[in-house]
Amino acid sequence: AFSDCGQLESIQLPEGLGYIGREAFSGCGSLREIIIPRRTDRLNDECFRQCASLLRVSLPVKMIFGTDVFSGCTSLERLDAEDVSIRSFALKQDTSANIERITRAIRYGTLPPIHGALRAQLAAELYFRGGCEQAKKHLRQSTMNVFQSLAKDGRTDLLLKLAAENDIVSRDIDALIEYAITAEQHEVYIMLAGLRHSTLPESITAERFRL
Repeated sequence: AFSDCGQLESIQLPEGLGYIGREAFSGCGSLREIIIPRRTDRLNDECFRQCASLLRVSLPVKMIFGTDVFSGCTSLERLDAEDVSIRSFALKQDTSANIERITRAIRYGTLPPIHGALRAQLAAELYFRGGCEQAKKHLRQSTMNVFQSLAKDGRTDLLLKLAAENDIVSRDIDALIEYAITAEQHEVYIMLAGLRHSTLPESITAERFRL
């Protein structure tokens, strides 16, 4: 229907749309954002293939994917699905598979084997969304790697939430404080230092870290 419309930059899809057909928007090289209506439950083969300028995709989690739906979307940086937002340069790698795995993970509350940066964000989002035990386990076992990944992708919002979770950060809190200072994550440092101070026994003087 719209394949190879090279100058198409945006489109508003109707709320009653049931599905998007095969290659419907393939080759729309100027399309920058697509919001899939909540009632749409199927994306057929290659419907957004080679949309090289596509930066953001918003879609429902109850979705059936065809093959190579987002293949060749080499600029994609953000995926929004319900109340979860994944913003990472790693989305560009194996885009179709990543979007499908992340969407299913949000739907079923599981943590799939995906790129580390995407896994860090997804684990944090799932944990704060509903206390996913699998996500919590990953956050506790790989706390420093998670913090570094979130910082690299600019997810200060998730870093601040995690910095307040003693059950997540307690084992590595001193190393995380030092990392926050080195990475100039000042708000995160303040949150971690406050948590560190509040959990020390009264007989111990809290260490002081210089920014």
